[in-house]
Amino acid sequence: MADKAGKAPLLEKRASTPAEDRTNTIRAITTILLIVALFSSLMASVSWIAEFLHENPHLRFLFPIFGGLCVMSIIPLGVYLTFQHEFPNINPIIPTHYFYLAKRCFKALQENNGKVTSKDL
Repeated sequence: MADKAGKAPLLEKRASTPAEDRTNTIRAITTILLIVALFSSLMASVSWIAEFLHENPHLRFLFPIFGGLCVMSIIPLGVYLTFQHEFPNINPIIPTHYFYLAKRCFKALQENNGKVTSKDL
């Protein structure tokens, strides 16, 4: 009893089952594949847009907007990988889950001046 007197009960971690560990690993791998797919489509789009902007220089203002949207699409996936234990039933490959994840992520970023911790989600 004396050992547990100094510990806060909310900080104790629940032991996960082997099935949960496998599911989390699979979700992490699919999330990483989704990030790679987003980056590769970003690189292909940037090269296409660069050629397009040579022909249409008056549309250069769209380039930073496109880049910002691409980065904003990857941020929720990074937050998911970092705090995967906070999203036990979320699979970011499913679009509705991704939008729920993005909503929680950007809400936490906005409320905490761009810093997200596990307790903020």
